[in-house]
Amino acid sequence: MTIFGENGPYAKIPGQWGRSEGTSRVWSALLRPAITLCLSVLVMVVLALPTLGMQLRVLNKDSHSREIPAPQVYDRRTAAFPELLWPR
Repeated sequence: MTIFGENGPYAKIPGQWGRSEGTSRVWSALLRPAITLCLSVLVMVVLALPTLGMQLRVLNKDSHSREIPAPQVYDRRTAAFPELLWPR
């Protein structure tokens, strides 16, 4: 027992914000609603930041460069089989 000190393996760990034995971390966080609210809003804002650079637009066959192989294949296919074009 002298290896662990006077409280044994149940000594208080620094950084637990004064939690008493038997209380969970969730309950301890809910007791501090302002900190919990600020942290959750901050996390949601950080997760939403990548959406600020998004540009919403309609993409069609004319919006892509003809240098890309996929539109070239599309052009060859529609030239070979014009009856299969969709939508008509």
